Amino acid sequence: ITPFNPAAGGPALQKNAPARAATRDPLSDINRALPYSDDAEKGVLSCFLQNPVDLLNDAQVTLPSEAFYHPVNRLIYEELLAFNNRPDHKALDLVTLSQHLIDKSLMDRVGGPSFIAELLSFVPTPAHYPYYKGILRDKFLLRRVISACTEGIQSAYEYQEDVPGLLDRVEQRVLAVREESLARDHLKPLKEHVAEAVDA
Repeated sequence: ITPFNPAAGGPALQKNAPARAATRDPLSDINRALPYSDDAEKGVLSCFLQNPVDLLNDAQVTLPSEAFYHPVNRLIYEELLAFNNRPDHKALDLVTLSQHLIDKSLMDRVGGPSFIAELLSFVPTPAHYPYYKGILRDKFLLRRVISACTEGIQSAYEYQEDVPGLLDRVEQRVLAVREESLARDHLKPLKEHVAEAVDA
């Protein structure tokens, strides 16, 4: 794994680069790979391993597992949540997580002990967690929008009548993505509800 450095800038823009054709058909790119960031996904997982108590409680209500596009990263996230919700409240660290994965016969599926160990040091500090999570949320929302629009395109090809009804359904799918995002933004981690109850 190559450590992710959020402070590093992207590649410089090339001068005099040829302009993209303005008449390009957007449907020609319909089979392109969906947007995601493997570095940001690993960055979030690394933050969880470094500060599991606070960050996993936040992620549990604000970050759906579908936000992780890579299957291995998603599986690790789901197991981190499962471990964090154990009734025995065992402390989460590299050793206990590794044993948890071994007990569930998942260690090979997630890349082995070396991959888990490398995740721990993938980012130098969990302080950038909101930045990494923001990237995940944005990529996830883009995939949701693409999915909703693709369904609309397929329905448009197959639909024979009631076009206004089709337009309403396509609009509802896209708006549902935004509404779900706003709903998650307003959810609070459990510890915040407890703190407010104690202060009341």
